[in-house]
Amino acid sequence: MFIAHQLKQQSMAAYLLYMWRIEDIIRAFNADINSIDRNVIEPMQLNAEQHRQEYEWYESLIDMMHREDVIKAGHIQLVKNILIDLQDCHLRLLQDNKNADYISCYYRLLPAITQLKSKTTNPQISDLEMCFVFLYGIMNLRAQHKDISQETEQTATEITAFVDLLAQRYNTQDIETDDD
Repeated sequence: MFIAHQLKQQSMAAYLLYMWRIEDIIRAFNADINSIDRNVIEPMQLNAEQHRQEYEWYESLIDMMHREDVIKAGHIQLVKNILIDLQDCHLRLLQDNKNADYISCYYRLLPAITQLKSKTTNPQISDLEMCFVFLYGIMNLRAQHKDISQETEQTATEITAFVDLLAQRYNTQDIETDDD
């Protein structure tokens, strides 16, 4: 919760990826709050009040995942809304010629995004979501200490720069979002 709150203030893109990670952590522990408490929350060495808040945050996410039937796969609506907000911002930026650097960055990446999309089983995935799915995959490969080709690393660097630019522009707009 504390990390999520901090990331949400700094970068909605980083917050989105973090929340995907939290959903996967919950799945890894079979949505068992006691296991999450022992293995995730307690090692954080929080004071009693912070521990309670973190515990309740995980508990509420588990409840949402159950109610929204995404315990096995998928994302809670709160997380989907973040992607929708970022997608809306992305489309607005593409339509405004004052954002030539953003537009240029996106069109330079478009061939790589198209190639990534050709490998997915979801033909409806947006370009932006494809970028996030790719970055999340790279995060997981790095966490597992797997080898990543130089070409893939280069693509990751370029997509990261694009997503960071989107997050910066998102933060400068008057876009309201739900609390974490």
